[in-house]
Amino acid sequence: NMQIEEVLDEEESFSFHPLPVAQFKTLENKTFTESLLKWGLFPQLAMFKFRFDQNFSKFQVDSFMQDFFNDPEVRAAISNSLSLGRVNKVKYSELSSSALSLDLFDRIESSGITSSTGYIKKCYEEIYEGITVSDKLREMLLIPESENADLYSAEEKKELLFHIFKRIALGGPISQYEDIINDYFEVTKCLYKDLVSVSKDSNSGQLKVTTHAYEIEDIEADGGKLFVTDSPNNFAYVTVDPFRRHVTFLYFKWTSFW
Repeated sequence: NMQIEEVLDEEESFSFHPLPVAQFKTLENKTFTESLLKWGLFPQLAMFKFRFDQNFSKFQVDSFMQDFFNDPEVRAAISNSLSLGRVNKVKYSELSSSALSLDLFDRIESSGITSSTGYIKKCYEEIYEGITVSDKLREMLLIPESENADLYSAEEKKELLFHIFKRIALGGPISQYEDIINDYFEVTKCLYKDLVSVSKDSNSGQLKVTTHAYEIEDIEADGGKLFVTDSPNNFAYVTVDPFRRHVTFLYFKWTSFW
């Protein structure tokens, strides 16, 4: 029995190898990087892609995450963004990644958050957890008691696409907000495509997302922290494509300027 357990343990250890960064269309697009800079998300926003050698199953996510953040090649690749001691536990939540279009956001206009031209309607300015809220979009995304707080259900808010849109619309510590929503949609769409793979179901012929998505909430390590400053717009996501055996890490740490 002991030997069988040892073999299983050996098999379950994942190893990772960096892939060229030039795979991310969002970061290759000058218009998008200029927008991300304007919104306070660039150049801190970091994306990394790796391939892994073992079969991925959803039953192994705990060990996959721990192996990922302890892997020497991963640690070397991400060291400028995130530096941790030995990782003992990764706290994460699984997200949905079923969206194939931006239809989820149609009701932003129908609810009156934006006009038909995409103009984002303003509201009384307030600061919420360090983020300036001066329009109905950020109010809906951030403030639990706002009139549109229930526009999206808890399930819909678990969609990776919703997460990406929210992160982009909230921006970084020094953000020049857009008056028109369309630029947020364009970057959201491109970034989402950088994070997920789509394939055609052989039975139904329907397109579907084949990627598993996870939000990394906290990491227990022997040194270092996932995020240094508390902010609702710190974020870390890991997406796994089990067929190509690719894993993508998207990371942004909020840095206070005062």
